[in-house]
Amino acid sequence: MSRQNRYLIVGGWNVAFGYGLFLALLAMLGDGRFLAASWIAWLIAVPQDALVIDHFAYSDAIGPFPRVGRVYSMYLPAQVLNTGFLWAAVQLLAASPAAAALIAIAITVLLSWLAQTVFAFRVPLAVGEVRPPEYVRDYNIAGSLRVLWRRAILLARDVVFLAPSLVAARRRGTTPYVFAGSEYHHASAGIRAWHRIIHELNRRGMVAFSLEDTNPDWDERRITHLGYWIVRALEDPIVVYPEVVSGNPLRAGRVVRFVGNTPGYLGGDAEFADTELVFTWSKQFYDTDRILMVDTIESELFNDVDLPEKDTDCAYVGKAEFRGVEELPETFEMTHITRFPRWPSAREELAALLRRTRTLYTYDDCTMIIDEALLCGCEVVLLPEGRTLTEVDIAGRLTQQEYDAQMTRFIEETQQEWAT
Repeated sequence: MSRQNRYLIVGGWNVAFGYGLFLALLAMLGDGRFLAASWIAWLIAVPQDALVIDHFAYSDAIGPFPRVGRVYSMYLPAQVLNTGFLWAAVQLLAASPAAAALIAIAITVLLSWLAQTVFAFRVPLAVGEVRPPEYVRDYNIAGSLRVLWRRAILLARDVVFLAPSLVAARRRGTTPYVFAGSEYHHASAGIRAWHRIIHELNRRGMVAFSLEDTNPDWDERRITHLGYWIVRALEDPIVVYPEVVSGNPLRAGRVVRFVGNTPGYLGGDAEFADTELVFTWSKQFYDTDRILMVDTIESELFNDVDLPEKDTDCAYVGKAEFRGVEELPETFEMTHITRFPRWPSAREELAALLRRTRTLYTYDDCTMIIDEALLCGCEVVLLPEGRTLTEVDIAGRLTQQEYDAQMTRFIEETQQEWAT
């Protein structure tokens, strides 16, 4: 078994030992003395950690006893951080000491491997010995430190976002949302709608986080997966998945599904668990009356006001492969609007192109580009059928009042579904 695997096994044991010891001391001393229990458990657990790791994971290094002092000094900053986090989680977020300790464990596990490998459990240099260049290469210390720094920044950002947001949600008596979908990019109307929902929830006083990169122009808050588990330890959030995510990978107790296309068509499951609350963009995708149609078209860009001369025809293949069609030779030489790579790369450029397009030939029959082209005064032809599309063929657009009613229903039903 490799050293890395041995370390992971031993690390799991040490985490379980320390947490179990903390719980035992907590039962003896009472929840009011959780900080004392934390420090006593730490003082007892550190020598045990050093002995077990040395015996099972670093048996080729020098004996453990000269290193116990090193391990204490190495773990001390983390323990000080844990003390502050325990206090904040218990006093500010009203978390139980047991839950707060789990969060602290998640934070320190990220830091422990690098510290163990580089500092505590390596054979020391002899007097006057110079570290060979390949040591830095093989152990990749500089790279590991850069990764560790990036993770520390993300963790700090999580804490900055989470603490005040969760306090605000608890004071309002609402449950936070965590959206586990795709990172933001403008080329997909479904992804724009997904992130627009997060924006709207935050704008309406809810607390909604995204596990992926967000639109910096909208009211979105991104957290890491570690941040999700911190939320999970403090609060049972409402996790929202798109239809393309299979099952419940985050093992959430409260699941909402937002269906932006026919289930299973672009990936994911064809059916969802009975325990999930399902909303859909359109009833044509999923048979439910829980509709949430998010308008993602910028009417100030896509319109037929003061159109320039229409001097080109364009083709769009899009998701044609999912409906089993291939591009015809007739459109090979036309200007192509593409998904990957995204071209035009900016929404303004796409609008400018459509405003001077005579006819858009699309092989994708379920795309917002159809709506955008019609708004820009284009003729839109679906290939290979050769059928001219009109507003009758698209889902339609909501008034602001209709959209507000749908978003209000989404908030009310998701907040009340699991209310106790």
